Amino acid sequence: MVLRSFPCPPARSEAEGARPRIRQLIISGEYAPGSRLRERELSEFLAVSRVPVREALQQLEAEGFVVTSPRRAATVKQITLKDVNELFDVRLILEMSRSPLRNTALHAEIVSMGGNALLEASMKPLLGRM
Repeated sequence: MVLRSFPCPPARSEAEGARPRIRQLIISGEYAPGSRLRERELSEFLAVSRVPVREALQQLEAEGFVVTSPRRAATVKQITLKDVNELFDVRLILEMSRSPLRNTALHAEIVSMGGNALLEASMKPLLGRM
């Protein structure tokens, strides 16, 4: 695999420098969902030892970009339908909070069609009905 280099802001430690660069490789698609992230390959590409890469992978796991298993390479997290639905719900809430008077009926219909009771409860004050 040929990896492209991405510019990143200066970091205080090697791990802090590795994390945004690995994250950018994931976001850009250089590492697709389900791809294995090998410490040795990443450390050679980033020109750091394996310890900062290991620390960066742990931080990326906490951020939800990576899944690790004991004695196995880390993998890029797969995006599930549940993840997409949750992102849609968050986007809808953000859109409604920015323009509560526009398309209220449309948003109410979308929320009720989604069948998410928590979303309906949180949107009720914004929509004024439901």
